[in-house]
Amino acid sequence: MIRKIHRWAAFFLCFLWMASLAGCAAGDTTISETDAAQEVQASNFFAMDTYMSVKVWGDPDGTLVAGLEEEILRVEALLSVTEEGSDLYQINHSEGADVTISQETADLLSTALSWCASTNGALDISLYPLSVAWGFSSASEDGYQVLSEEERAELLSVCGWQNVTVDGLTVSIPDGGGLDLGAVAKGYATDTCVSYLEENGVSTALLSLGGNIYALGSKDDGSDWKIGIQDPEDESGSSYVGVLELSDKAVVTSGSYQRYFEENGIRYHHILDSSTGAPADSGLLSVTVITDSGLTADCLSTAFFVMGLEDSAAYWRDSEDLEVVWVTVDGDLYMTEGLQDCFTVSEGWEAQIISR
Repeated sequence: MIRKIHRWAAFFLCFLWMASLAGCAAGDTTISETDAAQEVQASNFFAMDTYMSVKVWGDPDGTLVAGLEEEILRVEALLSVTEEGSDLYQINHSEGADVTISQETADLLSTALSWCASTNGALDISLYPLSVAWGFSSASEDGYQVLSEEERAELLSVCGWQNVTVDGLTVSIPDGGGLDLGAVAKGYATDTCVSYLEENGVSTALLSLGGNIYALGSKDDGSDWKIGIQDPEDESGSSYVGVLELSDKAVVTSGSYQRYFEENGIRYHHILDSSTGAPADSGLLSVTVITDSGLTADCLSTAFFVMGLEDSAAYWRDSEDLEVVWVTVDGDLYMTEGLQDCFTVSEGWEAQIISR
Protein backbone atom coordinates (compact mmCIF):
# COMPACT_ATOMS: atom_id res chain seq x y z
CA MET A 1 0.00 0.00 0.00
CA ILE A 2 1.27 3.51 -0.87
CA ARG A 3 0.05 6.80 0.48
CA LYS A 4 1.35 10.38 0.37
CA ILE A 5 2.76 12.52 3.13
CA HIS A 6 3.71 16.23 3.06
CA ARG A 7 6.15 17.89 5.42
CA TRP A 8 7.04 21.51 4.71
CA ALA A 9 10.20 22.30 6.60
CA ALA A 10 13.11 24.29 5.22
CA PHE A 11 16.58 23.17 6.21
CA PHE A 12 19.87 24.94 5.69
CA LEU A 13 21.79 21.86 6.64
CA CYS A 14 25.09 21.75 8.38
CA PHE A 15 24.34 18.33 9.82
CA LEU A 16 26.79 16.51 7.58
CA TRP A 17 30.13 17.88 8.68
CA MET A 18 31.52 15.28 6.27
CA ALA A 19 30.30 17.36 3.31
CA SER A 20 33.47 19.46 3.42
CA LEU A 21 35.77 16.47 2.98
CA ALA A 22 36.76 17.30 -0.57
CA GLY A 23 38.58 20.38 0.71
CA CYS A 24 40.51 18.56 3.45
CA ALA A 25 44.03 17.30 3.15
CA ALA A 26 44.42 13.53 3.27
CA GLY A 27 45.37 12.31 6.70
CA ASP A 28 44.58 15.55 8.55
CA THR A 29 43.70 14.94 12.19
CA THR A 30 42.34 17.90 14.12
CA ILE A 31 40.65 18.69 17.41
CA SER A 32 38.43 21.74 17.44
CA GLU A 33 38.48 24.35 20.18
CA THR A 34 34.87 23.74 21.15
CA ASP A 35 35.32 19.98 21.12
CA ALA A 36 38.59 19.88 23.04
CA ALA A 37 36.96 19.69 26.47
CA GLN A 38 34.87 16.77 25.26
CA GLU A 39 37.94 14.93 23.92
CA VAL A 40 36.69 14.73 20.36
CA GLN A 41 39.04 13.72 17.57
CA ALA A 42 38.35 13.93 13.84
CA SER A 43 40.33 12.71 10.85
CA ASN A 44 39.83 13.19 7.11
CA PHE A 45 41.78 11.00 4.70
CA PHE A 46 41.69 9.27 1.31
CA ALA A 47 41.24 5.50 1.04
CA MET A 48 39.37 2.97 -1.12
CA ASP A 49 39.38 5.52 -3.95
CA THR A 50 37.26 8.02 -2.01
CA TYR A 51 37.36 10.62 0.76
CA MET A 52 36.61 9.37 4.26
CA SER A 53 36.02 11.01 7.61
CA VAL A 54 35.75 9.75 11.17
CA LYS A 55 34.89 11.58 14.39
CA VAL A 56 35.21 9.97 17.80
CA TRP A 57 34.21 11.18 21.27
CA GLY A 58 36.30 10.01 24.22
CA ASP A 59 39.61 9.80 22.37
CA PRO A 60 41.82 12.44 24.04
CA ASP A 61 45.10 11.59 22.32
CA GLY A 62 43.71 10.50 18.93
CA THR A 63 44.80 6.89 19.34
CA LEU A 64 41.41 5.47 18.35
CA VAL A 65 41.02 7.76 15.35
CA ALA A 66 44.44 6.68 14.14
CA GLY A 67 43.41 3.08 14.71
CA LEU A 68 40.33 3.57 12.53
CA GLU A 69 42.44 4.82 9.65
CA GLU A 70 44.78 1.85 10.06
CA GLU A 71 41.79 -0.52 10.06
CA ILE A 72 40.38 0.95 6.85
CA LEU A 73 43.78 0.75 5.14
CA ARG A 74 44.10 -2.86 6.32
CA VAL A 75 40.77 -3.78 4.72
CA GLU A 76 41.75 -1.92 1.56
CA ALA A 77 44.99 -3.91 1.37
CA LEU A 78 42.95 -7.13 1.39
CA LEU A 79 40.33 -6.07 -1.15
CA SER A 80 42.01 -3.65 -3.55
CA VAL A 81 41.84 -4.53 -7.26
CA THR A 82 45.05 -2.60 -7.98
CA GLU A 83 47.42 -3.53 -5.12
CA GLU A 84 49.40 -6.57 -6.24
CA GLY A 85 49.55 -8.10 -2.78
CA SER A 86 45.79 -8.07 -2.18
CA ASP A 87 43.60 -11.15 -2.19
CA LEU A 88 41.37 -9.64 -4.85
CA TYR A 89 44.30 -8.81 -7.14
CA GLN A 90 45.46 -12.43 -6.95
CA ILE A 91 41.97 -13.69 -7.79
CA ASN A 92 41.55 -11.31 -10.73
CA HIS A 93 44.91 -12.30 -12.21
CA SER A 94 44.54 -16.04 -11.66
CA GLU A 95 43.65 -16.85 -15.32
CA GLY A 96 41.14 -19.39 -14.07
CA ALA A 97 43.46 -21.13 -11.61
CA ASP A 98 42.55 -21.75 -7.97
CA VAL A 99 43.75 -19.07 -5.55
CA THR A 100 44.33 -19.43 -1.81
CA ILE A 101 43.22 -16.37 0.15
CA SER A 102 42.85 -15.26 3.77
CA GLN A 103 40.06 -16.53 5.99
CA GLU A 104 38.71 -12.99 6.31
CA THR A 105 38.39 -12.47 2.56
CA ALA A 106 36.93 -15.95 2.08
CA ASP A 107 34.28 -15.23 4.71
CA LEU A 108 33.45 -11.87 3.14
CA LEU A 109 33.18 -13.38 -0.35
CA SER A 110 30.86 -16.09 0.96
CA THR A 111 28.66 -13.45 2.59
CA ALA A 112 28.65 -11.31 -0.55
CA LEU A 113 27.70 -14.29 -2.69
CA SER A 114 24.79 -15.00 -0.36
CA TRP A 115 23.55 -11.44 -1.03
CA CYS A 116 23.99 -12.04 -4.76
CA ALA A 117 21.80 -15.12 -4.45
CA SER A 118 19.11 -13.51 -2.28
CA THR A 119 18.80 -10.56 -4.69
CA ASN A 120 18.75 -12.83 -7.76
CA GLY A 121 21.89 -11.18 -9.11
CA ALA A 122 20.78 -7.57 -8.66
CA LEU A 123 23.97 -7.48 -6.62
CA ASP A 124 26.68 -9.25 -8.60
CA ILE A 125 30.31 -9.07 -7.45
CA SER A 126 31.57 -10.71 -10.68
CA LEU A 127 31.11 -7.70 -12.99
CA TYR A 128 34.71 -6.51 -12.71
CA PRO A 129 35.54 -7.05 -16.43
CA LEU A 130 32.58 -4.86 -17.39
CA SER A 131 33.41 -2.19 -14.82
CA VAL A 132 36.96 -1.98 -16.17
CA ALA A 133 35.78 -1.85 -19.80
CA TRP A 134 33.24 0.90 -19.09
CA GLY A 135 35.98 2.86 -17.30
CA PHE A 136 34.42 2.85 -13.84
CA SER A 137 37.07 0.77 -12.08
CA SER A 138 40.21 2.16 -10.49
CA ALA A 139 41.99 -0.44 -12.61
CA SER A 140 40.66 1.06 -15.87
CA GLU A 141 43.41 2.35 -18.15
CA ASP A 142 41.51 3.44 -21.27
CA GLY A 143 39.13 5.93 -19.70
CA TYR A 144 35.37 5.94 -20.10
CA GLN A 145 33.83 4.27 -23.13
CA VAL A 146 30.37 3.15 -24.21
CA LEU A 147 30.27 -0.59 -24.81
CA SER A 148 28.32 -2.07 -27.69
CA GLU A 149 25.84 -4.87 -27.15
CA GLU A 150 28.34 -7.31 -28.66
CA GLU A 151 31.14 -6.15 -26.37
CA ARG A 152 28.90 -6.47 -23.35
CA ALA A 153 27.76 -9.95 -24.34
CA GLU A 154 31.37 -11.10 -24.70
CA LEU A 155 32.30 -9.80 -21.27
CA LEU A 156 29.15 -11.19 -19.66
CA SER A 157 30.21 -14.66 -20.84
CA VAL A 158 32.94 -14.69 -18.16
CA CYS A 159 30.81 -13.00 -15.48
CA GLY A 160 28.07 -14.35 -13.23
CA TRP A 161 28.18 -14.72 -9.46
CA GLN A 162 27.11 -18.37 -9.87
CA ASN A 163 30.49 -19.02 -11.50
CA VAL A 164 32.43 -17.92 -8.42
CA THR A 165 33.43 -20.79 -6.12
CA VAL A 166 34.62 -20.39 -2.54
CA ASP A 167 35.73 -23.66 -0.93
CA GLY A 168 37.40 -23.04 2.41
CA LEU A 169 40.27 -20.68 1.57
CA THR A 170 40.25 -21.57 -2.14
CA VAL A 171 38.57 -19.32 -4.69
CA SER A 172 38.09 -19.95 -8.38
CA ILE A 173 36.58 -17.84 -11.15
CA PRO A 174 36.41 -18.30 -14.92
CA ASP A 175 39.47 -17.42 -16.99
CA GLY A 176 39.06 -13.77 -17.96
CA GLY A 177 36.64 -13.11 -15.10
CA GLY A 178 37.15 -10.92 -12.06
CA LEU A 179 35.64 -9.74 -8.81
CA ASP A 180 34.81 -6.19 -7.78
CA LEU A 181 33.74 -5.54 -4.19
CA GLY A 182 32.92 -1.87 -4.76
CA ALA A 183 29.40 -2.48 -3.44
CA VAL A 184 30.70 -4.42 -0.44
CA ALA A 185 34.09 -3.22 0.79
CA LYS A 186 33.18 0.14 2.35
CA GLY A 187 30.21 -1.40 4.13
CA TYR A 188 32.42 -4.17 5.46
CA ALA A 189 35.06 -1.66 6.58
CA THR A 190 32.31 0.30 8.35
CA ASP A 191 31.34 -2.75 10.37
CA THR A 192 34.94 -3.62 11.29
CA CYS A 193 35.46 0.00 12.42
CA VAL A 194 32.32 -0.07 14.57
CA SER A 195 33.49 -3.33 16.17
CA TYR A 196 36.89 -1.76 16.85
CA LEU A 197 35.30 1.26 18.54
CA GLU A 198 32.96 -0.83 20.66
CA GLU A 199 35.81 -3.11 21.74
CA ASN A 200 37.64 0.02 22.90
CA GLY A 201 34.70 1.33 24.91
CA VAL A 202 33.60 4.09 22.52
CA SER A 203 29.88 4.86 22.67
CA THR A 204 29.72 7.98 20.47
CA ALA A 205 31.19 8.30 16.98
CA LEU A 206 30.27 9.32 13.46
CA LEU A 207 31.84 7.60 10.45
CA SER A 208 31.59 8.55 6.78
CA LEU A 209 33.45 6.13 4.55
CA GLY A 210 32.90 7.52 1.09
CA GLY A 211 29.29 8.33 1.89
CA ASN A 212 28.70 5.12 3.83
CA ILE A 213 27.64 6.63 7.12
CA TYR A 214 27.43 5.00 10.53
CA ALA A 215 26.09 6.88 13.55
CA LEU A 216 27.37 5.09 16.66
CA GLY A 217 25.32 5.72 19.77
CA SER A 218 23.70 9.09 20.31
CA LYS A 219 25.30 12.52 20.16
CA ASP A 220 27.14 13.64 23.28
CA ASP A 221 24.02 15.52 24.42
CA GLY A 222 21.90 12.37 24.16
CA SER A 223 20.00 13.38 21.02
CA ASP A 224 19.87 11.48 17.75
CA TRP A 225 22.19 12.28 14.85
CA LYS A 226 20.74 14.21 11.92
CA ILE A 227 21.75 12.84 8.55
CA GLY A 228 20.70 14.51 5.30
CA ILE A 229 19.87 12.46 2.19
CA GLN A 230 21.20 14.32 -0.84
CA ASP A 231 18.98 15.54 -3.64
CA PRO A 232 20.39 13.46 -6.53
CA GLU A 233 19.56 16.16 -9.07
CA ASP A 234 21.52 18.86 -7.25
CA GLU A 235 25.06 18.50 -8.56
CA SER A 236 26.38 20.91 -5.93
CA GLY A 237 25.44 18.39 -3.23
CA SER A 238 24.12 21.18 -1.03
CA SER A 239 20.42 20.31 -0.93
CA TYR A 240 18.58 17.37 0.57
CA VAL A 241 15.35 15.50 0.01
CA GLY A 242 15.02 15.10 3.76
CA VAL A 243 16.75 14.53 7.08
CA LEU A 244 16.98 11.34 9.12
CA GLU A 245 17.23 11.39 12.91
CA LEU A 246 18.73 8.18 14.23
CA SER A 247 21.30 6.41 16.40
CA ASP A 248 23.26 3.16 16.03
CA LYS A 249 22.42 2.86 12.34
CA ALA A 250 24.18 2.62 9.00
CA VAL A 251 22.95 4.90 6.21
CA VAL A 252 24.14 4.07 2.69
CA THR A 253 23.03 5.66 -0.58
CA SER A 254 23.59 4.32 -4.09
CA GLY A 255 22.85 6.70 -6.94
CA SER A 256 23.42 7.37 -10.62
CA TYR A 257 24.82 10.82 -9.76
CA GLN A 258 27.80 9.49 -7.79
CA ARG A 259 30.02 8.35 -10.68
CA TYR A 260 29.14 8.80 -14.33
CA PHE A 261 30.14 10.17 -17.70
CA GLU A 262 28.16 11.62 -20.58
CA GLU A 263 28.44 10.95 -24.29
CA ASN A 264 26.20 12.36 -27.01
CA GLY A 265 23.91 13.76 -24.35
CA ILE A 266 23.43 10.39 -22.61
CA ARG A 267 24.54 9.78 -19.02
CA TYR A 268 26.20 6.45 -18.21
CA HIS A 269 26.56 5.68 -14.50
CA HIS A 270 28.61 3.11 -12.61
CA ILE A 271 25.89 0.81 -11.24
CA LEU A 272 25.77 -2.04 -13.74
CA ASP A 273 22.93 -4.47 -14.38
CA SER A 274 24.15 -8.06 -14.64
CA SER A 275 21.35 -8.91 -17.07
CA THR A 276 22.54 -6.40 -19.68
CA GLY A 277 26.11 -5.46 -18.79
CA ALA A 278 25.02 -1.81 -19.04
CA PRO A 279 24.24 0.85 -16.42
CA ALA A 280 21.02 -0.10 -14.66
CA ASP A 281 17.92 1.52 -16.16
CA SER A 282 15.55 0.98 -13.24
CA GLY A 283 13.73 4.29 -13.09
CA LEU A 284 15.64 5.36 -9.97
CA LEU A 285 18.09 8.17 -9.23
CA SER A 286 19.04 7.01 -5.76
CA VAL A 287 18.28 4.47 -3.06
CA THR A 288 19.16 4.91 0.61
CA VAL A 289 19.13 1.93 2.97
CA ILE A 290 19.04 2.34 6.75
CA THR A 291 19.83 -0.67 8.93
CA ASP A 292 22.14 -1.94 11.68
CA SER A 293 24.96 -3.21 9.45
CA GLY A 294 27.07 -1.18 7.04
CA LEU A 295 27.68 -4.27 4.91
CA THR A 296 23.98 -5.06 4.62
CA ALA A 297 23.16 -1.45 3.75
CA ASP A 298 25.95 -1.31 1.15
CA CYS A 299 24.91 -4.54 -0.57
CA LEU A 300 21.20 -3.76 -0.60
CA SER A 301 21.45 -0.13 -1.70
CA THR A 302 23.19 -1.32 -4.87
CA ALA A 303 20.84 -4.27 -5.37
CA PHE A 304 17.74 -2.11 -4.80
CA PHE A 305 18.95 0.45 -7.33
CA VAL A 306 19.23 -2.29 -9.95
CA MET A 307 15.88 -3.86 -8.98
CA GLY A 308 13.89 -0.66 -9.23
CA LEU A 309 11.16 0.57 -6.92
CA GLU A 310 8.57 -2.19 -7.23
CA ASP A 311 10.88 -5.18 -6.85
CA SER A 312 12.98 -3.64 -4.09
CA ALA A 313 9.84 -2.65 -2.17
CA ALA A 314 8.72 -6.28 -2.41
CA TYR A 315 12.13 -7.39 -1.08
CA TRP A 316 11.81 -4.90 1.79
CA ARG A 317 8.37 -6.27 2.73
CA ASP A 318 9.96 -9.67 3.30
CA SER A 319 12.80 -8.20 5.38
CA GLU A 320 13.17 -7.08 8.98
CA ASP A 321 15.11 -4.22 10.62
CA LEU A 322 15.48 -2.40 7.33
CA GLU A 323 14.17 0.95 6.06
CA VAL A 324 14.52 2.55 2.62
CA VAL A 325 14.24 5.90 0.83
CA TRP A 326 13.91 5.99 -2.96
CA VAL A 327 14.13 8.90 -5.43
CA THR A 328 12.85 8.18 -8.95
CA VAL A 329 13.85 9.68 -12.30
CA ASP A 330 10.42 11.33 -12.37
CA GLY A 331 11.30 13.26 -9.21
CA ASP A 332 9.12 11.21 -6.87
CA LEU A 333 10.17 10.42 -3.32
CA TYR A 334 9.19 7.21 -1.52
CA MET A 335 9.99 5.97 1.96
CA THR A 336 9.11 2.92 4.03
CA GLU A 337 6.58 3.27 6.82
CA GLY A 338 9.10 2.77 9.62
CA LEU A 339 10.69 6.15 8.84
CA GLN A 340 7.60 8.28 9.41
CA ASP A 341 8.72 9.39 12.87
CA CYS A 342 12.40 9.92 12.05
CA PHE A 343 12.54 11.30 8.49
CA THR A 344 11.61 14.92 7.85
CA VAL A 345 10.95 15.71 4.21
CA SER A 346 12.50 18.94 2.90
CA GLU A 347 10.48 21.81 1.52
CA GLY A 348 9.36 21.20 -2.05
CA TRP A 349 9.33 17.42 -1.72
CA GLU A 350 6.40 15.09 -1.19
CA ALA A 351 7.01 11.62 0.20
CA GLN A 352 4.87 8.61 -0.56
CA ILE A 353 4.78 5.97 2.16
CA ILE A 354 5.32 2.32 1.26
CA SER A 355 3.70 -0.02 3.77
CA ARG A 356 3.87 -3.73 4.40
